[in-house]
Amino acid sequence: MNQTPPQTPPQGNTSGGSSAFQFGSFNISSDQSGRVEIQFGNPYYLNPNENLSQSIVSEVFDGTNYSMWSRSMRLALKTKHKLGFVDGSILAPPTTDERYYLWDGCNTLVLCWIMNSLQKDIARSMMSHENARVLGEELCRRFAQPNAQRIINMEDEIQACKQGDMTVLQYYTKIQGLWEDYQ
Repeated sequence: MNQTPPQTPPQGNTSGGSSAFQFGSFNISSDQSGRVEIQFGNPYYLNPNENLSQSIVSEVFDGTNYSMWSRSMRLALKTKHKLGFVDGSILAPPTTDERYYLWDGCNTLVLCWIMNSLQKDIARSMMSHENARVLGEELCRRFAQPNAQRIINMEDEIQACKQGDMTVLQYYTKIQGLWEDYQ
């Protein structure tokens, strides 16, 4: 998925027990009780109707339809104001920053939406990713190539695969995954 320049990270200021952060043209504020209020349209806003098991695109990515799937996913994420978590324009604040939990919640939601749109074998091979941007980059790297080039690369990868230090089970799993990607 294509990248756009990063937005300026949110800037914060504190006054009298409440705090407000500016994210682009959006405010994130909290009152003295610690209740956080995020405006609709802010990338950190989570609609109560959205959930982790939701599918936001109609077409499952099967390894051969990257261009169409990627376009659909980008449009869906854009309408939900979450594209920045994939294109790199919304970066994670430091884990010590009080806004980190907002970023982490949205990043996790986007990860789940993407994983729910992948064919099971592809999703299994992507489970180690904990950052939506990194997952998007990996899917692009693996599948955005023209089909003929992708097939040649997969054949080369299968032929070059050696057991080496892997156990038989690890080797079989790797070969099986490569073979499933190839088909």
